[in-house]
Amino acid sequence: MIFGVPEAMINLIGTIVATVLTLCVFSYLLGIRVLYRLALHVLIGAGVAYAVVVALSTLYTRVWLRWTDASAHGDVWMMGYLVSGVVLGVLLWLKLWRRTSGWGNISTGYLVGVGLGVAAGGALRGTLVAQSIATATFTGTDPLAFFIGLLGTLTVLISFTFTATWRRGPLKAVARFVQGLSAVGRFFLYIALGATFAGVYVASVSVLIGQAQLVGRFLDQFVLPMLRPLLSQIGLG
Repeated sequence: MIFGVPEAMINLIGTIVATVLTLCVFSYLLGIRVLYRLALHVLIGAGVAYAVVVALSTLYTRVWLRWTDASAHGDVWMMGYLVSGVVLGVLLWLKLWRRTSGWGNISTGYLVGVGLGVAAGGALRGTLVAQSIATATFTGTDPLAFFIGLLGTLTVLISFTFTATWRRGPLKAVARFVQGLSAVGRFFLYIALGATFAGVYVASVSVLIGQAQLVGRFLDQFVLPMLRPLLSQIGLG
């Protein structure tokens, strides 16, 4: 029970809202743009409201509560850390105005730098290093699988070589060989991208099936009971 409302009622309201919004989105196929735009506005409004709530909750838990705790214990370093974060946040708001947008570049540069560092570290540790270790420690019990894995890894890395095509003279044969390996690497890339697209497609179809089941449940529980008396009167029930 949330705010005195039973959980079953909340689930019922959620089902009704989800069904109505799903029908509004599908109305785009019928040329009814108004209902489609209404669903978009609801989606954007809900997203903005959620972002505002998360931002206020973050400011309260990670700034205000930490500030009160640091001031109570006399932790100067923590207080300076919090003040620097607040200052960067205020500078970011200055990008809303053209005259003060230059000051906002400080916060933007900090965000971009941290984002690139985290992305590069994640790609290095989670992808390149993991893939290299998996390739290096691949057991030789299945020679064919080992050969395909090694060939795919090496040729995909070689496929990003773009300078070998400009070789002339004696190195032209080497350039042709590198081009052939690049073609094999692109073939493996096509397989990987196709598998990724198939996974995304299957996930989308699964979501569509879930929404269709939700709509069917709503029609069976609420619409059909109201239509059964009418259908029985006309001899169809």
